[in-house]
Amino acid sequence: MSSGYLLTRKGFIILSIIVLELFIPSFHAERDTNDLWFFISSYEDIGITVNDLAKFLVAHGYNAKPEGSYVTVTISRGEKNYLTPNGGASGLADMWQNLPSVPTQPTIISIVYAIKINPTYHRTINSDFIGSMNRSVRFPVAPLGRCYEGSRVLGKIYKNLGYNVTYMYRQDNPGHEWILVEDDSSDRWLAVDSYFGIVIRSDYYTASYSFPDPSYLDLVNPKWRIA
Repeated sequence: MSSGYLLTRKGFIILSIIVLELFIPSFHAERDTNDLWFFISSYEDIGITVNDLAKFLVAHGYNAKPEGSYVTVTISRGEKNYLTPNGGASGLADMWQNLPSVPTQPTIISIVYAIKINPTYHRTINSDFIGSMNRSVRFPVAPLGRCYEGSRVLGKIYKNLGYNVTYMYRQDNPGHEWILVEDDSSDRWLAVDSYFGIVIRSDYYTASYSFPDPSYLDLVNPKWRIA
C-alpha cells in the first residue's frame, strides 16, 4: 500500500472528524428542542402560569427560568428556547426560537366553551330507535371499571354509524363516563353504558359535565399538580 494512499485516507478521516464536530452541536440542539416540544405537547393545563410552567419543567430536569411573560429553557451548548403558556398551540405552551415579540398572557382555550356543566338531557321513548341502538353493539364492550376506554369505543362505533354523540362524565370518586346518542327524529337522547348497554334510568341523563369529544375529559378531570 503506497504512502500517498495512507496520507489520503488519513486526511479523509481527519476531514470527516472535523465535519462531525461542526454538525454534532446543532444535531444535539435540534434533538433537545424536539424532545422539549414533545414533552410540553404531552400535557394540557389551561390555568398554568409562567411560574407554574417553569417549576414543572425544572421538576422534570430542564434548565428553565421564568422571565416576565415567558419561560426561558436553556438546552444543548447554551442554546435557548422561549415558552409562553396557553398560546395558540395545543399543550402547555407555545415555543419560540427568539424572544416573543408581544408579551403573552394566559388565556382559556376555546374548546372549554363546548363543555356543559351540570347538563340534563331529555330521554327518547322511540322504541325503534332504542332497538336499533341495542342491535348495533354487543355488550359489554369493556370490563366493569373501564368506562373511560369503553366510552371511547362506543363513541367511535355510533359516530361511524352516522349518529351524534356526546360524552357524559359524573365527577364521583371514582368518576364515571358514558355516552348519549341523539335520536334525530325527536331531538332526544339515549344513554349507553359500555358495560350495561342501553340505560333508561333518569340519573344517566344528567351529569357533572358533558362534552363532544372524549379528549375534553382532561379539561374537567382534576390533575395532580407537581409542587
